[in-house]
Amino acid sequence: MEFYHLVLLNLVLLFSSVIIANTLADLYPGKVNVSVTVKGDVAEVEVRRRFRAFIQSVYVLAISFFIDALDLLAEKAAISLNMDASWVHLLTLEKHYINAWVIFWSAAVLLCFFEWRLRARYQKSEKLFPVSPLITFILRWSLLIALALWIAHFVLGWPSHHILISTAALAAFGLIVMKSTLGDLLSGVSLHISRSVLPSQWIDIPDMPIQGEVISTNWRETRIRSTDGHMHIVPNSLIAAKPFHNMTWPHPLRRHSLNIYLKPDHSFKEVEQILLAATEGLPKVRQKPKPPQVIIKAFLEFGVHYQIRFWSTTFHDRSSLENEVYVK
Repeated sequence: MEFYHLVLLNLVLLFSSVIIANTLADLYPGKVNVSVTVKGDVAEVEVRRRFRAFIQSVYVLAISFFIDALDLLAEKAAISLNMDASWVHLLTLEKHYINAWVIFWSAAVLLCFFEWRLRARYQKSEKLFPVSPLITFILRWSLLIALALWIAHFVLGWPSHHILISTAALAAFGLIVMKSTLGDLLSGVSLHISRSVLPSQWIDIPDMPIQGEVISTNWRETRIRSTDGHMHIVPNSLIAAKPFHNMTWPHPLRRHSLNIYLKPDHSFKEVEQILLAATEGLPKVRQKPKPPQVIIKAFLEFGVHYQIRFWSTTFHDRSSLENEVYVK
């Protein structure tokens, strides 16, 4: 009989409450589609995802309380109808199962709320969240699994050795299933701990070649959106094995170098004055760490190779700024 109660609990609470909560979360606050984000919107998307997780957890908890109330009404109705005790026991849920479920989702609500508010604060101040999404994902699930094990032992009264054996079996099964992608997981953890590749950063992988903004990362892959809108899905192990250029870390300040070829009919001062004037009045051109400068790179048979150098914080999207300089 105890087995059937556990099955009933799973059907009612796990399937009903979680599925209904997911459906309600699709209505409000709605789905979060990472692939349609605009440039620089990745941090805000992550905030919206955590807000959706928080609201979904609230829905699950509210539905669980509703199911608990219905269960109490069903028990009273069965008793008032003088139903057989075995039928009353079958139609009602065990209280310690409901208590365990409510405790778990109450903790999940608090965890999701804390992470959502913390991410929102960093996003509002335009600062990068100190913990990467992959590490946050691992920490989040580690806490939830530890909480579930604690509830199983202290609330449900399951023997500790049964819990340890079950946990070890599940861990072994997970390692076997993930054997082919374990390298991607370890590579992803390494990239995130070193903060080499994080969402909202712009990277260039010349060997692939792929250049764009990191939209999202998980235990297996990194999704990169190029400036022309293409979405590249790259396994973490391939990124870790290739040299790449992070164009926004540890700060986005980078130097542009534009090559100009002219006939040797003009003096250097005349050319320098014209080229420097092309960078004036452009707010994206920075005066520090060095103001714009013009140098002679080489004397060629057909003319002189000049190079104008200037600094900006938009090197990752340099085509628009460099085009402005060329046009002027």
